[in-house]
Amino acid sequence: EWLAAIPLVQMMAIANVLSVLQNNSYLIYMVKGRPRTTTWVSGSFALVQLALVMLFLERFGVVGVAYGTLVSRLLIAPVESALLTRTLGMRFREIAQALWRPTLACAVMAAGLHELMTMLGQREPHVGLLLAVVLAGAAVYVATLGALWLLAGRPEGGERLILGMIKNYRRRESRDP
Repeated sequence: EWLAAIPLVQMMAIANVLSVLQNNSYLIYMVKGRPRTTTWVSGSFALVQLALVMLFLERFGVVGVAYGTLVSRLLIAPVESALLTRTLGMRFREIAQALWRPTLACAVMAAGLHELMTMLGQREPHVGLLLAVVLAGAAVYVATLGALWLLAGRPEGGERLILGMIKNYRRRESRDP
């Protein structure tokens, strides 16, 4: 009975990933003294989403809500990126350099989880299975991100910061009796 919800959940998951990438930009606009930009982007997104959800809902039913949300996120993403790069005085290339490793790691994780779920087939969902899938996803993401960081020559970024924190913790633990 839950199989019909799979396409809905998949599309909403993708839309929510885009949402996470876009929703924090309002903080930057506020800090830079540009609250109107936040209002403009949020209002534009709401209007586009409303129009697309209504259009797709009529044609595809409940799954149309997910289609409308996903397509509206995809449409607003380049506009949001252009506004953000301009506000920060950065080039798109600089932002892409910071995001390519986590984005690729996320894609590898998604592909790996899709393959894992295909291999597992349809099983009765339970907490143990959910926990195993979450841990597998986290392991694939961390391993892929680490490998990409090494291949990129260990550039400055979150990976280096986390490794530094782990080293500091280990040093403190080794000194404490």
